[in-house]
Amino acid sequence: MSMRRNSRNSVADREDVIAWARSLTEESLRCGTIVVVEGRRDVKALVQLGVRAIFTTVGDLEREIRLRGPDAVAGRHYVILTDFDSEGNKLRRRLERELSEMGAVIIRWPAREYRKLRLPDRIEEAKIH
Repeated sequence: MSMRRNSRNSVADREDVIAWARSLTEESLRCGTIVVVEGRRDVKALVQLGVRAIFTTVGDLEREIRLRGPDAVAGRHYVILTDFDSEGNKLRRRLERELSEMGAVIIRWPAREYRKLRLPDRIEEAKIH
């Protein structure tokens, strides 16, 4: 087994996290993709990882949909980065389903890759050393 698999914060892991953050940033800049998180601390953690994106919280997104209806999200691209605990997983699945039904495009690779990087289940706890 490689050192990389044994250590959550090895140099290789750091490089992988930086590459993930760079790719997510490019996704946001290229397509105007909006990154949806549970709270402000999640935004802070992702920015500290190097993600530069358009962020919104679940609450702000839901408020916008209530005010403007499905047109608020139709045709827009979203990455859902809720926590990877039971509640966060349910929330992510619900948002993906509801946003898709309203005509939004869901970008799923960032959440899958986040898990592969073995970062903490709670986004707000994510950091690189």
